[in-house]
Amino acid sequence: MNYSLMEELLRRLEEMSRKIDVLQDSMMSLATAVEMLAEREGEREFLAELKAAVKSEKSRIEHLSPESCKLRDFCLSRVNKATSKVIRVYSEKGAEEALEEVKKHKEAVEKHLESSLCPDKNCMQSMVDTFETLENLIKHSLEISEQRRTILRRWNSIEEIDEEAVAKLLSPLSNPIRIRILKALAKGGKSYAELERAVGIKGGHLQFHLRNLMEAGYITQETLRRRYIITHSGLKVLNCLVELRDAMGIVVASRR
Repeated sequence: MNYSLMEELLRRLEEMSRKIDVLQDSMMSLATAVEMLAEREGEREFLAELKAAVKSEKSRIEHLSPESCKLRDFCLSRVNKATSKVIRVYSEKGAEEALEEVKKHKEAVEKHLESSLCPDKNCMQSMVDTFETLENLIKHSLEISEQRRTILRRWNSIEEIDEEAVAKLLSPLSNPIRIRILKALAKGGKSYAELERAVGIKGGHLQFHLRNLMEAGYITQETLRRRYIITHSGLKVLNCLVELRDAMGIVVASRR
């Protein structure tokens, strides 16, 4: 055995391993930098949205507050300071700190609303509504940020998506009738007549949709009994639609 050759091989393997480690560290650093950049861009966009919302809410409160009220200037000044501080906290410390700040001001206004200090309850309620609007807006920004981070963490998988292949998979599902057919067949195989009753259409219209689903490989037809049955791919597609519905928060309409 040539020990010098073996030592050289081991040395090169160790060197290659070190380079791989450095490359992995660099990739992680790059991914972190991209995530931070996207996060900052999202924060800048939301800050502009938050400022616009504050401006709109201030105008609404000024319009609703009675000019005859002796406390009007005091209340408007307090709201102006509070909303300005929320914006400053968001800009300097981020959404979570801003959310705590807006909750604090909302609770303070609610206490005044419960007391008898304010002569106009509608005016004070409008201030509560303002802080609720800002609270919901900031909560939404936190949800969007988390979704953005999730997408960035999965960016390699997203980059690998074959647009043409995905479009081909989704195209047969572009009509609600076809999804209705898949749902009907998921409960068990059905004859043509049974599908007509289950789906509510017949003739060439139904045949057109069945042909599209068969060409996509989502359903097939038995050789002997001629029943239509859903395939494994069709079942997977239905599961994906359920996950998509849940992810998008789509409300299911109740049927009478």
